[in-house]
Amino acid sequence: MCMHILNVSAKKMLQPNPTPHPDAREPACPFQPLRSRAAVGLHVMSIADAGEITVLLSYSVCNEIKKPNTPAHVSLVVNRFNFSIEVNLTVNERQNYRDLVDSVRGDAEERNIAPDLFHVWEAAKNGGGYFISRNKRLLARSSAIAELLQIEVVTPAEFLDQIAMAHSRGMVPNTA
Repeated sequence: MCMHILNVSAKKMLQPNPTPHPDAREPACPFQPLRSRAAVGLHVMSIADAGEITVLLSYSVCNEIKKPNTPAHVSLVVNRFNFSIEVNLTVNERQNYRDLVDSVRGDAEERNIAPDLFHVWEAAKNGGGYFISRNKRLLARSSAIAELLQIEVVTPAEFLDQIAMAHSRGMVPNTA
């Protein structure tokens, strides 16, 4: 089984956790105990390296990775993956993206959420089934996004839960 995912949060996913409040931790994943953001991120990448999933990063993420505040180790790891290419949007695609922003932005200022929604929109446009993110705004709107774009916005730990479920059903070859 090949799961296509797009990942906008590679930078956050690979950085160590700040010292979290004990009640603010993500739930443990049955597939791999959650030790840190970096551990979960590296586990997702190891699954991709094993050929169980395909990771396609949006070209717009490539622009973010080039920012000077991106840690060097994140750039090195992320650059191993394929990126989509930028193409001109059709009139219908521009309207579809506009509808997404208008439908799910809620009380957020458009300038604060529209770029992140574009990453998700690109993921859906390129056939992504999952969009892995730690962005709280996107995660809070995941149901509305899924309804409009048919793509699941999930945390890395939630994504690993999905992989574990697929393993338990025999849908993904076991690499353990």
